[in-house]
Amino acid sequence: MKADIDCIPCFFKQTVIALREATSDRSVSERVMREIASFVREVDLSENPAVITTVMHRMIRTLIGCDPYSDAKRRSNRAVLMLYPELGRMVSESDDPLLTTVRIAAAGNEIDFGLYSTIDIKGILNEAINGVFAINDYDAFRDALYSSESVMYLTDNAGEIVLDKLLISVIKDKGKHITVGVKGSSVINDATLKDAEETGITDLVAVIANSNDCVGTILEFCSNEFLDAFNSADVIISKGQANFETLSGIESIHLKNNKAIFYIFKVKCDVVAREVGVKKGDMILKGSGVKVTN
Repeated sequence: MKADIDCIPCFFKQTVIALREATSDRSVSERVMREIASFVREVDLSENPAVITTVMHRMIRTLIGCDPYSDAKRRSNRAVLMLYPELGRMVSESDDPLLTTVRIAAAGNEIDFGLYSTIDIKGILNEAINGVFAINDYDAFRDALYSSESVMYLTDNAGEIVLDKLLISVIKDKGKHITVGVKGSSVINDATLKDAEETGITDLVAVIANSNDCVGTILEFCSNEFLDAFNSADVIISKGQANFETLSGIESIHLKNNKAIFYIFKVKCDVVAREVGVKKGDMILKGSGVKVTN
C-alpha cells in the first residue's frame, strides 16, 4: 500500500512521542523535530508508509543517540506478564480457546507506544472479551491451522507479545510446528529477540530474528534463515498493522499452493481503514484469498 497525506501528521506525532520517551532537553527535541520536518518535506508519498517510518525512526535514534523506547518496552513486558496467569485461566475456561486467544491477541495490538503515549491494558482486555471483528475470517483461520503442519507467527510490539504467547501456546498444543519471527534490532517498540527472551517465548518455541530494523516485515531485507522459515510455513500469522502494510499484496509472489496468510491487527489510522474498508479502531482477522486443502 502507499502513503497518503493523512500519514504526514502521524509522522510528526510519532516523532513527538519518541522524543518524550527519550529526552527532557527542549533544545534536543527542537533540533530533532526540525530535522524530521525537513525529511517529511521530501518524502515520496507513493512509497509504503512503513518504509518511510523505518527511515524516520532510524534518523530519530541517530539524532538522539539512543533507543527511545527501551524503557517503555521493558515496562510493557512486565505489566502484561503480571496479567498472564489470569489470562491463562480465562483461556482454559473458555468454550473455544483458539478463538479466545485470537481475540486477546487482536485487542492487544493496541499496546503500541509508537502511536499512543498511554496504554489502558485493562481496557484492551475488556475489548478482547466484548469486542467484535469488523472482518472476521475465523472459520478459515481455524481450518487452515487444523490442516497445516507448520506455522510462522510474525510479532509486532513488546508487551503485546505476552498476549501473542497465549495464542502461540494454543497452536503449539494442537501439535503444530511453530516459529516466531521478531525484529533483528530496535525499531519503535517492536519486539526483538530480547523481548522474546524476557517474556518466555524462547522457552516455548523457536524464535528467529529477521536481521533488520524495518517497520513491519520487508522481505527483501530479511535474512535467509528468516525467509526459509517464511517460505516453508503452511500458515503465516501476521500480527500488527505495519506487517499488514508491508505484506499485503505480496501473496501472489510469496505464497505457494495451499499456504495461507492471516492478518490480525487493530486499525490505527484512517489510511489503513480506507485500504481495508473498515473504521479506525476496528479489530481485524483477515485471511488472504487462497484455497486451503483439508
